[in-house]
Amino acid sequence: MNLSRTLQASITYVWGSCGLPIPRKKTLCYVRGLVLDMPKIAEPTQEDIDKYHQLYIDEVKRIYEKYAPTVCDGDYKHKKLVIE
Repeated sequence: MNLSRTLQASITYVWGSCGLPIPRKKTLCYVRGLVLDMPKIAEPTQEDIDKYHQLYIDEVKRIYEKYAPTVCDGDYKHKKLVIE
């Protein structure tokens, strides 16, 4: 987290079997969404929280709907995304 913040870029560690950097038997599918502009709000209201939470949920849905049919050989093509 500190390195990501210092570089101002997301650093993602990918792990496999037993939490080690050993490949899994199944292909790992990874996509990234758009960068969401989240301002630092010292004391956010519930309205602020709901607004930015909805932006995040909308982006998760967008990337799922866009990539589900094509990534991992279409393994997710017929699966529905459920966010509760």
